Amino acid sequence: MLVEVGVKEKYLVTYASRYGSTAEIAQHIAGILAKQGWTVDTKPVSEVEDLEIYRGVLIGSAIYSGEWDQAAVEFIKAQQRLLEGLPLAIFMVGMRLRDQSEEMRSTVLAQFEVYQVMLKPLAIGLFAGALFYDKLSPIVRLQLKGKGLPEGDFRDWSAIERWAESLPGLFASTEAAE
Repeated sequence: MLVEVGVKEKYLVTYASRYGSTAEIAQHIAGILAKQGWTVDTKPVSEVEDLEIYRGVLIGSAIYSGEWDQAAVEFIKAQQRLLEGLPLAIFMVGMRLRDQSEEMRSTVLAQFEVYQVMLKPLAIGLFAGALFYDKLSPIVRLQLKGKGLPEGDFRDWSAIERWAESLPGLFASTEAAE
């Protein structure tokens, strides 16, 4: 296959994750996309140097106390101009999303409306995370236990896979429109 010079062939799955749950989801999504024929780079937002080489971007962030991870916020602010010109999907991972009711999903989406307006993502994934107290500092462990958060892995891998499998079609429709 002949590839035109300057044609972007890679996609980026980037994420902000303190304890690893969001990073594992990002890796899983990248693997699904690779199986569908995408060439994918997967890296933390802190390691992304150049968005101009990518055909599209997926950004994942853990949600802590109702807020995106600060590294994800800083990444979006720094890269906003370039992100506006790329097909984009975002996913959020948080313990509140153990409750997958429409009310909870709406509440979480409302908290991040500014990013939706700013970035205009093609898709938004909302996923429960995992919480293992032995990975936390003693202070954070006490805070979360005080809030009554249960320990365990609440990620719904089937839902994550369905969402990831829908992305190539969404991205292709925007690329065809260009």
